[in-house]
Amino acid sequence: MPQESLLSDYFERYLKAHKKDWKISHYHGMRVGLKRFDHWLQITKYSLSEIDWQKLLEFYRFFTTQGTSINAARKTIQAAKRALRWGIETGELPQQLEDIYTSSYSQNKWPGKLTSECSRYLERMEATRPGAFVAHGYSQRIFHTFLEEKKLSYKKLLPEHLVKFIKYLNVKDLTVRTRSTTQLHVKSYLLWLHKEKIIKLKASDLVPVETLIKKPPVVPRPLSPEVDQQIQDLLASTQDQLYQAILLIRRTGLRVKELQLMPFDCIDYDLKGRATLKVPAVKLGIERKVPLDPATIGIIHYLQKVSKSYHLKKSPPNLLMLNKRGGPIQYMHFSNALTEICSRLNLKKWVTLHTLRHTYATSLLSAGLTITSLKEILGHKSITMSLGYAKVTPEKVHSEYIKALDHMNNQQIAHLLLPKENSLNESFAEIHRLLTKATELASKEEKNVINKLLNRLSKIKMEIRNLPSMAGKN
Repeated sequence: MPQESLLSDYFERYLKAHKKDWKISHYHGMRVGLKRFDHWLQITKYSLSEIDWQKLLEFYRFFTTQGTSINAARKTIQAAKRALRWGIETGELPQQLEDIYTSSYSQNKWPGKLTSECSRYLERMEATRPGAFVAHGYSQRIFHTFLEEKKLSYKKLLPEHLVKFIKYLNVKDLTVRTRSTTQLHVKSYLLWLHKEKIIKLKASDLVPVETLIKKPPVVPRPLSPEVDQQIQDLLASTQDQLYQAILLIRRTGLRVKELQLMPFDCIDYDLKGRATLKVPAVKLGIERKVPLDPATIGIIHYLQKVSKSYHLKKSPPNLLMLNKRGGPIQYMHFSNALTEICSRLNLKKWVTLHTLRHTYATSLLSAGLTITSLKEILGHKSITMSLGYAKVTPEKVHSEYIKALDHMNNQQIAHLLLPKENSLNESFAEIHRLLTKATELASKEEKNVINKLLNRLSKIKMEIRNLPSMAGKN
């Protein structure tokens, strides 16, 4: 890919606007990445205004076929995304492109301004649990956007307004789980407003139970065995820090936040020399230990070696995952790495990092692990949470069906071979019918085998007829 070609005016203006804020090495790296991106745009005839996530994946696939390293591809994609973001913020590119660089929790998606009362409510949520603060904040932005669009005040809300809000959620591009969670968060907020005597009506009066959107059951979505094996093979064959970290998630069922906060010395050995992974308490406040096999121990040792080389201080590092600047690795880097994997394998189904945890759990259950042991390994508070992973997968249904069918056929054949009160001719005729029916779905080789069995059956029938003891019983 030629590096001497001139950049388009848009990219030149982007680099000029940020040059004073960047180091020289970073500036030149961004320039190289944008040259590659600009060259690809010229080849494909795409305009910047029509770039979406799928086209970025298309660019990534094209770029990796040129024999470049994973790090170079990663930096190039990052340069393209930052240049697109700058265009959106300055108004040169359409706002719809925001999904390329931001998450579903983006404030740009729901521009409603939070009131001072709502900010106090969220501060209380932050004191309880940081994760709850993010989720409730997202729900409140949706709710306040609705209030602004409908020109309503939360102090004068009526039940019919909340019915309109539920209809508002239904027409928006939100999942059923998001709609259900949002209305529950809003109901919790209204309950708090009533306790603080800011509104008069109770939350139960404003949001009747019959109008609530039911939360869908938790159904694990594991990868198919074929896709799971493809991903594991690619991860194991690539000596990259993020790839090896994702492989560790798949082999231990870690949550991403647990991996981010994983201490450097995370392997514990018992008196018998068995290794376990010490997982920090993150989501449910439960510390747990996950058994380790030799291959997984090797992955952890590799990550320790990389983080030690990135650690800038003389003291030992305190985290297992550190970036090149010696700081913690952000979630988006793990997510981007998994996106690269999906694009390299040309996967049709979207894969998330939490999907790997689901796959880990369901594969253990399919292999015979008890639900109580799974509860301890995954760090669930109750067995009810673990039972969600016990739902039967299509692969398990298929395999069990085949086994049951074989068992039924074997029983049927054994039954036919038992002595019967009626004539032997009827028994032989029944076995002959069964074998003849089997030829309908058999391959050419299998048909030859069945024909040989039929010939042998005819000979046995003739030999039995010639026995003196069987004379007159046929």
